[in-house]
Amino acid sequence: MSGFEDPADYGFETRAIRAGQPHDPYTGAVVTPIALATTFAQEGVGRPRHGYEYGRTGNQTRHAYEVCVASLEG
Repeated sequence: MSGFEDPADYGFETRAIRAGQPHDPYTGAVVTPIALATTFAQEGVGRPRHGYEYGRTGNQTRHAYEVCVASLEG
């Protein structure tokens, strides 16, 4: 499996492990790393880069978890 493009093609067990964790094209990581940042650089005031501005409102780790749970719930 080169990534996790279409979770509908996989069974429940595979989705529980892989959903929300596509391979990182830059680093090649196959598991989403734990985001330790509390704040993220922004393009400008009110313009978050890649959708993240503050750790409490969301980060890459939380997004991966949300995608996985949504896949399991159907």
